[in-house]
Amino acid sequence: MDLLLAASLDEETRPHWRLWFECWQDGVWDDERSQHERYTGWHAVLRDLVLAGVADGSLRCADPDGTAARLVALVDGLALQRLRGVPPMSSEQAVAHVRTALADWTGSSHPTGE
Repeated sequence: MDLLLAASLDEETRPHWRLWFECWQDGVWDDERSQHERYTGWHAVLRDLVLAGVADGSLRCADPDGTAARLVALVDGLALQRLRGVPPMSSEQAVAHVRTALADWTGSSHPTGE
C-alpha cells in the first residue's frame, strides 16, 4: 500500500493529476458513470489493501471502507494542493502526510514507509 500511495503523489504523476483536475473543472466527462467508475475502482483497491494489511496483522482497522474513503479524499486533496502550490508542498511532504494519516487511522507502526 505504501508504494501505491507514494507513487500516487510522486513527480511522475503530476501530469495525470493536472489532466484529472482540468477535466473535472471543464466538465469534460458528461457521463457521470465514468467518474463514478474511476472512484469506485480506486476506493476498492485501497479497501482491499487495507483488508490485506488487517489479514497479515500489519494494520488494525474496524472500518476498511471508511479508511479507503478517507485515503481517496486525502490523496485527491493533497494532489490538488500540490498542483496549485497552496501551500507549497513537495511530493515527499504529501506522501508523509498520507503515511502519517494511515498510521493514525490503522495503527501502522511505520508511518515513514520503512
